[in-house]
Amino acid sequence: MKKLFFPLLSFLFLAACEVPRQASENMNDSYLMHIDCVPGATTRNEVLLLLKRGHARDVKVDEGGSSLMIEAAYYKADNDIGFLQEIADDIRLISSVVEVDIRDNPNMVKQPR
Repeated sequence: MKKLFFPLLSFLFLAACEVPRQASENMNDSYLMHIDCVPGATTRNEVLLLLKRGHARDVKVDEGGSSLMIEAAYYKADNDIGFLQEIADDIRLISSVVEVDIRDNPNMVKQPR
């Protein structure tokens, strides 16, 4: 009886220590931050530096004509939306930034964690 009791008790104890996750939570869900701004090397570098604070993935920079578009993906499991809002607010303080938008990413993030 003692041989069966200890393994069963340890199994229940270890199972109780696990962090519960919602069944609908997908570890690959992500946010997409989209930034429109006036083109320039300084602006691009400032925005990219701020994006790195939240471990940005799949960063895309598209400089076409009179506009600069930067997109970055963030895993939901790694970054709280409040933290991403703080990053977006800091980016909005840059004078040449026109618009910052955070939304659910419709695509799969290609870069691993």
